[in-house]
Amino acid sequence: MRVRTGLLLWVTAFLLVVKTGLCGDLELSAGGKSSYRIVVGLGGSVQDHHAAEVLQRYLKEISGAELPIINDDNVLGDREIVIGCNRHVDLLDARLGREPFGEEAFRIKTVGKHLVIVGGSPRGVLYGVNSLLTEEFNCRWFTPQLRRIPKQERLVLAPTDRRYEPDFEWRDVFFWSGIDNEWSFHNFLNKKFAKLRHEQGGRGGFAWRQHTALQLIDPERHLKDNPAYFWKGNDEQPRTGGNSGLGICLNHPAVPKIAAARLLEERRKSPAGDLYYCLSAPDRAAWCECNHCRAFHKQQSGGVLPKVPAQWNHGADWFNFATKVQTLLKNHPNPPKISVMAYGYHPNPPNNPVMHKDMHVFYAELVASQFHRLDDSQNNSTFQQRLKGWLQCAGSVYVWLYQVNFSGSWCFVHPNMHTLSDDFRYLRRLGVKGVFAQGNQMAWWGQRFACEMNELRAYLLARLLWSPDLDWRAERRDFCAAYYGPAAGRVIEAYLDDLTAAFVKHNVAGPATLMNDATFSWITPNMFARWYAYMDKAESVAVDEEHKRLVRIARLPIAFTEAHCQKDTAKRKAMLQSYLHTARPLGAAVLVGENKHFIDWSRRLGLQY
Repeated sequence: MRVRTGLLLWVTAFLLVVKTGLCGDLELSAGGKSSYRIVVGLGGSVQDHHAAEVLQRYLKEISGAELPIINDDNVLGDREIVIGCNRHVDLLDARLGREPFGEEAFRIKTVGKHLVIVGGSPRGVLYGVNSLLTEEFNCRWFTPQLRRIPKQERLVLAPTDRRYEPDFEWRDVFFWSGIDNEWSFHNFLNKKFAKLRHEQGGRGGFAWRQHTALQLIDPERHLKDNPAYFWKGNDEQPRTGGNSGLGICLNHPAVPKIAAARLLEERRKSPAGDLYYCLSAPDRAAWCECNHCRAFHKQQSGGVLPKVPAQWNHGADWFNFATKVQTLLKNHPNPPKISVMAYGYHPNPPNNPVMHKDMHVFYAELVASQFHRLDDSQNNSTFQQRLKGWLQCAGSVYVWLYQVNFSGSWCFVHPNMHTLSDDFRYLRRLGVKGVFAQGNQMAWWGQRFACEMNELRAYLLARLLWSPDLDWRAERRDFCAAYYGPAAGRVIEAYLDDLTAAFVKHNVAGPATLMNDATFSWITPNMFARWYAYMDKAESVAVDEEHKRLVRIARLPIAFTEAHCQKDTAKRKAMLQSYLHTARPLGAAVLVGENKHFIDWSRRLGLQY
């Protein structure tokens, strides 16, 4: 009986192995040599071939073994890593080749002694390779200068069968790190700022992103002969003079038609692109009060026009304008994809939302508190109400998430990283399609240290946008150990936890534009002393001069904040001057004024720049 039972179990296990294709570890290399080869389709896409090259390069860096890349017109071998749906995939498991994938979905599966990576186009297969390197082989791209490629004398892959598709179709991180193409690619960012090359899957995003009103209705073409297309006061006279004070009248009958024609004109310049053209107001709180606009807002308000124009629903006005433009474009054979921005003076959705499934909304909320979770009903109720309203209006809603304090030259302490994973899970739960996370304003100027914990925040954002369910503390620990060194990294983590706890205890509000000296006035000298003590300890245990330099840079926002908490004007000036002299030798140039904004800031305070 025992023999029969044992035989039955063996047969069952054997059949399970045959069915699943999982039959033991794959030894991909040993001693710098490998019996494996990488197979890509002879007619495979540019992205498939690039995925094979990326895998070949990093497997060699990990193990020392350079696997040859061959095409699928070769005979199926005993040991292969097969990239993309091709003839060898069909020979190994025909079901894999027929499996439907979204453009970023992938599946990694071991089939006998073979490894198959298949996925959607254009980025699915690439992300499958990236994910293998990240999850199975523990590679990391922390910053453009710092990566971890673990060396392995014997590279072994356990039986694997996993499929993944990212929750957010839009992942963009507007930080200095994001300028670097390779960093963005390996951290799974995919939109405009990532600048992915064609072989990396290309990038989506905006051809026009924000403040585009005067691109739609060009004053040089129209202002002289048709001033009615632009802002008026309630006396039907132009509101201001000069292009800097102009905006467009959204309710003039001719304006949507001109805007639609202008978008088609732009579309012809990039007919193969899949980019959005955002319809949005200038970056200032002003609007048209002509009779056309007053009639629209009266109707929006149930027949009673609010006396104060600032209380009109300007978000509904912009959305109504965008739907008119979209209607004019819908029958065009190759229409541009348009979105509307909800931002600044126009963040509110229509009072009576009507779903437009083909419309895209980019919701940018300046008043959301960055130090509280987005699902915090007490501190972020306005954000929640507006976002839910926009989700009732548009088929796709993206969130412009501010991760920066625009006040004080972006240099204050800013402990907002503890909310990120909860925030992304909340946005996912609501059905938000993607996130553009804005950090340091100077990202495009190549300023590395433009905000507090700039590179850590960029890394966490990228990792959590790709997978909101990751343990953010584990990700932070991983980064800090690599960036500062293990011992100093643990101290920096303790400092961040202490700083965050203080802000949570004092229930500090953190809107992007309103944080100033008063925001930090509750911080006591003892708190500053405690935070400096963390930095002293971190620097003392840092193993070399570069790690010590990074700790000193992490210290700078404490000094900047302490200076601004100093009420005595002379002492404040002296502390800021000391701050400048400390920052310059550290290479933290943006903190001390290597551009006009900071030069003006320094001179305004009477500092020696």
